[in-house]
This record gives sequence, structure tokens and C-alpha cells, in this order.
Amino acid sequence: MPFFIYEKEDFGDYLNFRLIKQIQCIPRLFIEPVFSSIPDDYNEKYFKWKRSEIDISNRISEICEKLVINNPVLVVDLKPNKDKIVSLFQIKNLYGCTDKNWTPICVKLGVIFDEKNVENPKQKKQLVNVKKNYFNKDIIEFLYIQKGFQSGKWNWGPIGSVNAALLWPEVFKYFVYDCLNLKDCHD
Repeated sequence: MPFFIYEKEDFGDYLNFRLIKQIQCIPRLFIEPVFSSIPDDYNEKYFKWKRSEIDISNRISEICEKLVINNPVLVVDLKPNKDKIVSLFQIKNLYGCTDKNWTPICVKLGVIFDEKNVENPKQKKQLVNVKKNYFNKDIIEFLYIQKGFQSGKWNWGPIGSVNAALLWPEVFKYFVYDCLNLKDCHD
């Protein structure tokens, strides 16, 4: 999955996303700084953390300090090699639950563009205009990195046909409330 920096502009009922550049090493650039806040003598089972949209934007500004970008955001292209398909999502928040050897991550995404039969996908990815009410629906994806607070590497876990499920709001609610019965869970 390639990641990109886009500039996000607010135009009332719409948002414009303008492609700035592709970016590599996402776990290392955006998650590794969280690990620096884990004390050396940390002995709990899990280290729970969050990177908000503001944290992500600030990190992009640090990484790309020479670029002048108003409101930079991190965008993932979920189907980069599919002919005539554009599937762009902004990473709004990252939630992690790091243990000794790995880190499961919950990613909150906003839909920028997700359509088939796009005539010129490369051109479409340059500048995308999206309605806020469409973008504001939170889509959930679960991933993991192979790094914990004691060991591991800064690599994503393998992603295949049965991993990295995108959970749209209705599906996520179904799993959380009906299947898992977590109505009373507040942690």
C-alpha cells in the first residue's frame, strides 16, 4: 500500500485533496516516535497509544520541513495496481496497543475517493474534490507492525486476502455491539 502526503483544503461542504508527494517508511516515521515515550522500565502487558489527525499533520510538517504545505494529511492508496480503480483514504487517527513483540493498530480512515471504472486514475489522484458528509464517515481498518516495546522490526504484518479488513460504520457497529456484545465496555 503506497502512502502519500496530500494538502487538504476546506471549501464549506467540500474538501479538496491535492497530491504533494509519495512517502515511505510509515511505521518508522509515524509510529516509532511513540516508542520513545515508553519508559525503559515499562512492565505492563500493553502500551496503549493514539496519534490524532493533528499529531499526524504535525509529524508530516516535521518530516517535510522544506515543503510549504497548508494542512498536510497522510493518504493511503488501497488499490494502487488495479486498473481503472481509485481507492484513496485519509488516515485520520492511529490507535495502537503495543505489547512486547508486536503492535496491533486500529486505523480510522476517511474516504476521499473509492470508485471503479475511472478513466484516468493517475490524473484523478492529483486533485480530488469530496463532499464532507461522505468523507466524515469513519472507516476502520486493522493492521499490525512486527515491533513491540522489547523486540521486533519496523515492518507491517503480511497483508493478504484475509487481513486488513475495512469495516464501514454499520459493519463495525454490528461486530462491536451485536456480535461481540461490547455495549457496556468503556475501556
